[in-house]
Amino acid sequence: MPTPDVEFVEEVLYRQISPGGTPIYFDPNRDPVVHSAALLPSHQDTDGLSLIRSRFRTEIWAAYRAEKPDVRFRLACLPASELRLLDTKTEFPDPKYLPTEDGLDNRFGEPWAHCVATHINRTDYENDRNVKKRIKQWALALAKGIAPASIWGPFQEPDDSVPYRPAKMT
Repeated sequence: MPTPDVEFVEEVLYRQISPGGTPIYFDPNRDPVVHSAALLPSHQDTDGLSLIRSRFRTEIWAAYRAEKPDVRFRLACLPASELRLLDTKTEFPDPKYLPTEDGLDNRFGEPWAHCVATHINRTDYENDRNVKKRIKQWALALAKGIAPASIWGPFQEPDDSVPYRPAKMT
């Protein structure tokens, strides 16, 4: 099955939240519970902010990284419709969410669960002062909108007995 475009009406995207961070990325006693730094593009996000599509990968697998098997990530559950609205409010021109494979997609094949928000990328963040400001505003607004109930995990390391794909892929 070729990877379809992100469905902005109903789809939920996950952002992995590291258990560490400076400042600590997740604290249930803080408001907002997710620090906006966890939503900024990392040094690896040169092509865009990495997200996982819930319609193609179960939560336990979405929170897992094969290259960091000992790290227990949480997931911030982000409705794609809210991301699209936030893109408009922060005045990003032509925001795109494109499928790009990651290590697990290479293992399990298409449809790819990994995607990137191309307008939230590390290259522009480092090289354009105005884009950096806009990305920081976007991340802060997103962090403020994440309810504690929208943070899932951490999860145990998945094994082959745990389904990779949701029971009903749409």
